Amino acid sequence: AQGGDVAVADLAEARQMAVAAAAGTSAASLFAEVDYLIGCHYDSSSSQLLLVAGTNAGAAAFFPIAEQQHRAGQLPPGSNLLLPPAVVLNGCHKDVVRSVDCFDGQTAQRLLCLSAGEDAQLGLWTLDQSVAAAAQPLRSRDSGDSAGPSRRHQQQASMRPSPY
Repeated sequence: AQGGDVAVADLAEARQMAVAAAAGTSAASLFAEVDYLIGCHYDSSSSQLLLVAGTNAGAAAFFPIAEQQHRAGQLPPGSNLLLPPAVVLNGCHKDVVRSVDCFDGQTAQRLLCLSAGEDAQLGLWTLDQSVAAAAQPLRSRDSGDSAGPSRRHQQQASMRPSPY
C-alpha cells in the first residue's frame, strides 16, 4: 500500500476533543468521557470524514472532522477539530465497541452500520442517509429504534485494565 505520507488532521488530543464536541448536545451525558477511538468513516453523501469514538459503557459516535486551515502540528490553543456528533449508536452494546463498519443498504436512502463489541454482541443499525450526513442534527440510535439485536446479556464487571 502506498500513501500515508500526508497528515489529514493532528488529533493528539482526540478523546478530549470528542468530549468537548459532545458537550451541549443531547449526547453530552453519554460522552462525558470518551474512552477510546474506534476508527474513521468517510461519508460520501456529505463528503465528510468522521472519527468514530466510544465509551466503555458501549456507546459509539461519529464525530465530523473539521477541515484544518493551518499546517499539521500548529493547532491554535483551545481549538477543536471535531464537530458535534452526527450519529450516536447506543443501546446494543454494554462494553467496548471494537469495530463499526457502514455501507449502503438496498435502497439509496438507507445506510447500514454493523458494530461488534467485547460483549460478544453484533449490532445492526439502520440509518437514513440524511441522518448520517454530518450537516444534520444529532440523532441517537438506541435499541428501540434500530434493527439491532433485542437480546441482552447481563453486564459483567470488566477486569480488563485501560489501554490508555
